[in-house]
Amino acid sequence: MTTALAERTSEMLPVSSVRTDGGTQPRAALYQNVIDDYAEALSNGASFPAIIVYFDGKDYWLADGFHRHGSHVKAGKEEILADIRQGTRRDAVLYSVGANASHGLRRTNEDKRRAVLTLLQDEEWAKWSDREIARRAGVGNKFVGDVRQSLCLEHSEPRTYTTKHGTTATMSVANIGRPTTPQKPVVLASSEPARTRLPDPDVVAAADEDLADAVEEYKQAKIAVAAAETSPRIAPVSTIDRERWESVIGTSDDRQVVGSVRQVVEEIDKLPSPAEVARRWPNATAYTVNTADIRSAARWLMDFCDEWDATRAHESEEREAA
Repeated sequence: MTTALAERTSEMLPVSSVRTDGGTQPRAALYQNVIDDYAEALSNGASFPAIIVYFDGKDYWLADGFHRHGSHVKAGKEEILADIRQGTRRDAVLYSVGANASHGLRRTNEDKRRAVLTLLQDEEWAKWSDREIARRAGVGNKFVGDVRQSLCLEHSEPRTYTTKHGTTATMSVANIGRPTTPQKPVVLASSEPARTRLPDPDVVAAADEDLADAVEEYKQAKIAVAAAETSPRIAPVSTIDRERWESVIGTSDDRQVVGSVRQVVEEIDKLPSPAEVARRWPNATAYTVNTADIRSAARWLMDFCDEWDATRAHESEEREAA
């Protein structure tokens, strides 16, 4: 009996062996800037999660990871890590419509529409319910229903009818199924004098409330301005007082630096153990970890501790000598 493990393997594949021309690309378009950024990260030593391909015994059909594959091509890489699954090109297409629904570069509405259309335009998959298609494509049921309805209207046969004059005309079906907009009543010319239309009482009441609120805010603002004009002025701080104050608590820039160091330490204290953080880091964002920057930050903290201890010890010696 074939096991699930036997049907899935991960290994390095030649980039040129991965086929991207089987209609398995689910997005409306690929983003060249993303491919360029990924390629630069690859050149700097970053590693990316494996792409997903389906192998039918002859070809490797790409189902997920088109931007990653494109970045390997641009960076001149000969091999790429791939999650290889047994299946046909159709299996790859079916998997691709739900790819990136919960990971990777966020899909646009046009990307979602393309995924749904891929299923609705297939003879077999179009027979599925909206709920099943929504589950496969990673979208809402209503979204599928709207796309299906628009597809039906686009491909509906023209409807004709015979006019009262005996000619044949084509019926417009573009608005069938859409909510109708209430028509304004037609006012016919009359010899009677026009009657003045009274405003809606609810609209008048709401406008009165808004006006009352605006008047009250204006009154409160006038009171605040008058109080500010009559309040005693605070004498400006002299240069000597400011220098004495800053010698005790430091300048605003000094306090900002101290606050930044405290914030770093507090945030690190909130984290789990390093081993647990390494275990919980998602594979999809592993390429964002630059251990060289983290080690540099750690060295800065250690150097700060050494400088702090040395400064405090020197000040203590000066006080004892005095």
